[in-house]
Amino acid sequence: MIRQSGLIGITVVEDCDQRHVLGRVRSFEVCLETNALLGFTYATNGIIRKRVYIPRDRITEIGSGFITVKRPGKKAKPPKDVLDLSKRLEVVDQDGNDLGFLVDFFLDENRCRLDSLEVSRGVFEDVLSGRLKVKEFSRMEYSEKVIAVCKNEQGERRGET
Repeated sequence: MIRQSGLIGITVVEDCDQRHVLGRVRSFEVCLETNALLGFTYATNGIIRKRVYIPRDRITEIGSGFITVKRPGKKAKPPKDVLDLSKRLEVVDQDGNDLGFLVDFFLDENRCRLDSLEVSRGVFEDVLSGRLKVKEFSRMEYSEKVIAVCKNEQGERRGET
């Protein structure tokens, strides 16, 4: 299990020639409904940096220091309905009680799936008791909130995984 924020900025290399660096990871696209990793976006190296989307079927390996991909033949378009961490999605439990905001997520690198969500309850709560790690969740219809089906009462400290 790898934290998504820990993978931002790692090297993307081509599968057939691992000496050829394509760029650095900028974001991951995951679907909350299916828990599937849809792909990721990387920024190319060079003077003019452009963002390139790599779909899931082109990813061969996700490691702690690099991601190996098959170079796509044609330009792939990123999907529309993906999890966006910049929106600060609110997380509530089944009773509607506020748990905090979604700040990060964990990926299962073996199955290339979304494993769990990391929920922040605020700076002071995070320092005192750690962040919540939510394994079972779903997205609310007609809302920008995430429902935590089952929550982990023990907070996870930021440095622990």
